[in-house]
Amino acid sequence: MREVDPFDYWESHSSAIEGLGGLERSPDPRYCFHTRYHEVREGRARFVLELNGVRASFGELSMRVHAWKPESDSNISLVSGARTMLHAEEGADLTVPVHFASQKGVLYALYGYLSEDSDVTAQTLKVAIDEPEDTGEHYPEPPRSILAMDQQAQETRPANALLHYGRVRMEHPVSQSCTYEQIAELGLRARAEGELVISRWSEAACLNALSTYGATYSGLEGLIVGGVAADYAEDLSASTSIVRQADGPPPSRMNADFYDFLLMPAGFETGNEARERWEAVEDWLARLKIGGLAMLGLRYRPDSDLVSSADTSNAQVLSRNEIGQWALRLIGKGYSIAPLAFAPVSDLVVDSQGLAGFVMIVQRL
Repeated sequence: MREVDPFDYWESHSSAIEGLGGLERSPDPRYCFHTRYHEVREGRARFVLELNGVRASFGELSMRVHAWKPESDSNISLVSGARTMLHAEEGADLTVPVHFASQKGVLYALYGYLSEDSDVTAQTLKVAIDEPEDTGEHYPEPPRSILAMDQQAQETRPANALLHYGRVRMEHPVSQSCTYEQIAELGLRARAEGELVISRWSEAACLNALSTYGATYSGLEGLIVGGVAADYAEDLSASTSIVRQADGPPPSRMNADFYDFLLMPAGFETGNEARERWEAVEDWLARLKIGGLAMLGLRYRPDSDLVSSADTSNAQVLSRNEIGQWALRLIGKGYSIAPLAFAPVSDLVVDSQGLAGFVMIVQRL
């Protein structure tokens, strides 16, 4: 691991952790530390925070990984984060890893602040970067899809529109939940088995998204993951070159096969932890060409109330919070997301496990 200075972004600012940082009072009383922006080798990486001699009876420390691409006009974006409760006996040591996926040409910094008031003190604070080994191998660069060259193609995510407002329609889908109204549009019976209904709805939403967002050229190369209905595959194969892949893990990042579109109406294999689910999303989207479209079928827990980010990170089942976090992270990584439309719980079709269907539409810019 490579140790970095945790205070060199604002060298003069004192930390909210008593005795650390610079000598001048910080304008932000919750500020704890902020590294400068560092190059990190491409791949799975993490910042590791070490606090030694910790004493605290209450409070919470939050950390954010910020990304910045110097050779672009993009703003600094949040790509990962973590938080930990501060309750430690005198002299305790605390280690917190914050995982993220580093990209070529992007710089990363770790920022820490008190998200809840605290009486925390510590003897030392260290930050290190744990990055992939330099093997001399580099991920192949994705080619540009014809979809990226079409000046008439619709934007997947209109400016500043993360959430969709207004009626959701099947013929022009956004990133949306499966509802009784939509399955009625498709002529499906509301009382049929929820699993089958959601599957057919997801296939229809993915097909309609291809048309809505301009993926109508002959000869496009597409990847379908998981099982789909026979007539569904026939509709696609008539005008495009289709590669089928059974359920399983995504291809290696070293794989040089890229696609104009990625269809996963039945979803994809994910682990029981939020980090594993996010890594699977990243790996699958890495198969897209520049300008390529992905339609991801998901199943999520239809809570009427939002849950905390701490609960989300520990949840074994995908939640609407987590889907929203994916959208923000992907936007920060240069993807475009069709606005999110979460339907009220009373309108949702659910499967035998009580999970609702959702299709997320993503474009690689």
